[in-house]
Amino acid sequence: MKKRFLALMIVAIIPFSMVGCGNSNKTVKNDKKIEQSNKEEKNENIMEFDNMGIAFTKPEGFNEMKENQGIVDIMATGEGNDGVYGTVVGTYASSRGIKEMQDFSKENESKLADDKKLTKEEEQKSIEEYSKKMGEVFKPLFEIVAVEKDKVKKETLDELKVKYNNSEKVGEQKNIEYYLMFGAKDESLKGLNNEEKKEYEEYLSKVSEIKSSIKTIDIVTVKDEMDKIKSSNIVEFNSKDVKGNEVSSDMFKDYKLTMIDIWGTECGPCVSEMPELEELYKELKNEKINLIGVVNNAKDEETTKVAKEILEKKGVSYTNIVPDEKLEKGILKDVVGTPTILFVNDKGEIVGDPIIGGRGKDEYKKIISEVVK
Repeated sequence: MKKRFLALMIVAIIPFSMVGCGNSNKTVKNDKKIEQSNKEEKNENIMEFDNMGIAFTKPEGFNEMKENQGIVDIMATGEGNDGVYGTVVGTYASSRGIKEMQDFSKENESKLADDKKLTKEEEQKSIEEYSKKMGEVFKPLFEIVAVEKDKVKKETLDELKVKYNNSEKVGEQKNIEYYLMFGAKDESLKGLNNEEKKEYEEYLSKVSEIKSSIKTIDIVTVKDEMDKIKSSNIVEFNSKDVKGNEVSSDMFKDYKLTMIDIWGTECGPCVSEMPELEELYKELKNEKINLIGVVNNAKDEETTKVAKEILEKKGVSYTNIVPDEKLEKGILKDVVGTPTILFVNDKGEIVGDPIIGGRGKDEYKKIISEVVK
């Protein structure tokens, strides 16, 4: 339920300041080792944010949905302004607030069922209404902010700290410093009753576990990610699409070029660019150029269902694939953020450079024309 609820909110609420999403709003398992004095077995609750170069252990109960209990949702955002390299945000929502948000979503779902029925003004109003409601329901619990020492301004840090009671530096590497801010000021907790405030405080007490477990890890830059993805050389799969149809990489042979959009159900920029990708798909298919999607986080039936609903709401007709083992062990193992765009030839070989982060339709067309040459 939590996955479906949060992901469907993304359809209406697009974080305009972001061009892409980190891949670590979930536990990420890879071959990199967090530096520890003892050689303990890697904990599945360790959350790694490769693009920020930081990791920590997720406290018990965070990112978990239980009946009659509030939640803490942890998500990563992209780069900000004035030297902000990246941010991990933890927010609290009470069970009452979640119910209100679900009811609000249900009431507005008919308006969102077909974006073409909405004027730009109506769509903007809908986004603003959802944003306002989300702000009322999800209360700030903690943030880990990575800043570039030679670029960040003092006033930027002061602005980041303003809604929290506590702030301290928790690490640094190279030119990056990390700050942990936690415990929202009273004005940010308006609307919570006494029981909900008590639950908030219980979650807040566990932030100390995050603080004590924070470690720096190797930063994976956009260039690093591009190089790793390109080293895979070929894209292969024998899987199903979100509708349950059998699909395989044999589909590449029917086109001189295939554009692959790797996206996630909780990635706002991924969802926001879908209507333009649909237009691009329709415009280029007669030129023997195809477009397909790969739902990076569709690892269970629930998330696959969410993906299908999002695609239907955004009017997407091009094929979207559920990853199989070949994709997981192939190109997806090196994808840090979404959206990530790849291009392959009729043999499934990667051609041109991967694109990290969203682009507009016109820019995609320019890139495709260069790749096809």
